Amino acid sequence: MRPILLFLAALAGSVLSGASIFSRSRHRPPFLLGRPPGGHLRSSYYHSTPGTSTLDGDNPWPWVETNWFTQKLDHFDPRNMATWQQKYYQNSKYYQNQSLIFLMIGGEGPEPVKWAGNPDVSYLKWAAKYGAMVFDLEHRFFGDSWPIKSMEYDALTLCTTQQALADIANFITAMNRKFGFSNPRWVTFGGSYPGSLSAFFRAKYPDHTVGAIASSAPVNLKLDFYEYAMVVEDDVTITDPTCPGEIQKAFSQMQQMTLTVQGRNDLNKIWNLDPPFDNSTTKLDITNFLANVYSLFQGMIQYTYDGQSDLTHQNITARALCNLMTNKDEANLVKRAYNVWGWYQYFYGDPTQDNSKFPNSYWDMITVMSQKNVTLMDENGADRGWMWLCCNEIGFLQTTDQGKNIFGSTVPINYFIDMCTDLFGPAVNVNFVRDNNKMAQNYYQVASEATNIVLPNGSLDPWHALGTYTVDAANGVAPILINGTAHCSDMYPVYDGEPGALVAARLFIEQNLASFIAPQDHTQPSIPTIYPPTSVYMPTTTQNVPTVTVTGNPVTVTGPTVTAPTVTIPVVTTANPGVTTANDVTTKGPNPTQATNLPISPVTEHTVQSSAAPPITGTTVTGAGPSAGTSTTGGPGDVQTTTKTTIRISYLSAVMLFVALFV
Repeated sequence: MRPILLFLAALAGSVLSGASIFSRSRHRPPFLLGRPPGGHLRSSYYHSTPGTSTLDGDNPWPWVETNWFTQKLDHFDPRNMATWQQKYYQNSKYYQNQSLIFLMIGGEGPEPVKWAGNPDVSYLKWAAKYGAMVFDLEHRFFGDSWPIKSMEYDALTLCTTQQALADIANFITAMNRKFGFSNPRWVTFGGSYPGSLSAFFRAKYPDHTVGAIASSAPVNLKLDFYEYAMVVEDDVTITDPTCPGEIQKAFSQMQQMTLTVQGRNDLNKIWNLDPPFDNSTTKLDITNFLANVYSLFQGMIQYTYDGQSDLTHQNITARALCNLMTNKDEANLVKRAYNVWGWYQYFYGDPTQDNSKFPNSYWDMITVMSQKNVTLMDENGADRGWMWLCCNEIGFLQTTDQGKNIFGSTVPINYFIDMCTDLFGPAVNVNFVRDNNKMAQNYYQVASEATNIVLPNGSLDPWHALGTYTVDAANGVAPILINGTAHCSDMYPVYDGEPGALVAARLFIEQNLASFIAPQDHTQPSIPTIYPPTSVYMPTTTQNVPTVTVTGNPVTVTGPTVTAPTVTIPVVTTANPGVTTANDVTTKGPNPTQATNLPISPVTEHTVQSSAAPPITGTTVTGAGPSAGTSTTGGPGDVQTTTKTTIRISYLSAVMLFVALFV
């Protein structure tokens, strides 16, 4: 009965969520510097064939056009007249000829058509209400928007935030000319990294727009982002006061186990490590393992209750994480941590892979992200682009060894600095990363430069620690901390059981939006007067969130205590012949006297070497998700092109899995 339930849960979760499977390396960690496969908005779930980044599914919004814009290659070299084709979506359905235009800014992945077409997302509801033209512009070097068909170091020097902002400015100018907008009123929107771009654009190009919405925008470009781990700890503490202690003990045990041969062998068995630790294991290998485990916990928390799908409403949540980590039916805390991996994979795993295995090769990860030929890339190309943005400018290195937190000193900043060097060459060293991040910090001073901008953040979102909370009513700078919500929650459609604070937050955002777009000779639309709701949850990096009041009827400001449906705890097992299953291993706490026994080779230089584990055959419990067919994409040009993909459930995979389990 249990295998049937697990199979159905995995299949149902995949179907209900609309989440498809990525073509990606099996050694990609669950999160890469806070970025899940598909991008921060978790919207670019797609199958990929070499040379394409086609989103899953037919376009269910036929009024959305896919177009291409002739963009400048380098906005800061007047001698360079080269151009390229940038992809954008256009939705004219709501336009009422009032020169009101909403622009969604694309981010670190292929831009999905849903952000231009889904009428239930917040900003498209406002577009319909106020009669706006809608554009959605894909970010250079992601998706199908390639200035140069290469991801070599020299090409990536054109992948910067300043070039991306200049792309937006040039696009707005060209659309004003093309459509003859008279006294145009543009408003930019974005979430996560694109939210930062929305804020930065408002600060640097104030004459191009009348306002900006910057959701979950980390506008403080900090290099060592240790606060992320501290917010994760706060979230699990709010969810279950007994949860953080169990996580802390599990990470402490795993860290101690890495110090001995026996401990590493036990980790091999419990975690089904791929590749396993062996006599050639280095300190880098151990750090990589602990970093990947930490990234799994990031994945469970960042989107908890965010509104994107049933998965994050009920299954991939802080409640599910804590239920797994406090499950007394499993005495071994390290096995509980592994069960989090099993639960995560049931919903986001790739049915073509053995999802019981845990990725454990730093060098395989580096190898796949070092691919520079665009025609051979898949999701790993977006990972490479995101890592470049972090290494070259924006930082966001999510460490655990500065602030006191339940994950211990497991992920140091040198781990990410070395990753930058290994990916992009010796020039991208610690001085390069530090100095470029410092220059970016000095260049972007949103709180002091921007006007007419709303900055929503979720109290449960670790990224809110890098938000700004300085209210400047005179200049229309309006931060808002939304209690009980996670990453970009304000952007998604309304859903049953959502935190009550979202109701007030959406009204607050709309109130400010209405004031931005009101023509000089028109009366501002009547919107209830809403002020930022006070949250009992204070952001990690500030203590000056203003105490405010709420007027207007009816408004509920304080969100409910974070709750979620009880999650059934799976028992994660493997059935690989000749391999001891995770549930067969019993480990005791490491002997403190063995701590000096360190048969680990020090990392003196980085030599790429094959570390693939021998193939293991057998049956594993995996989730079966949608499978996409082939896709055809028109080439860039001045005419509309259409991208079309057929979605279907892989019945063959489901039948094969059923047979493997029960025959």
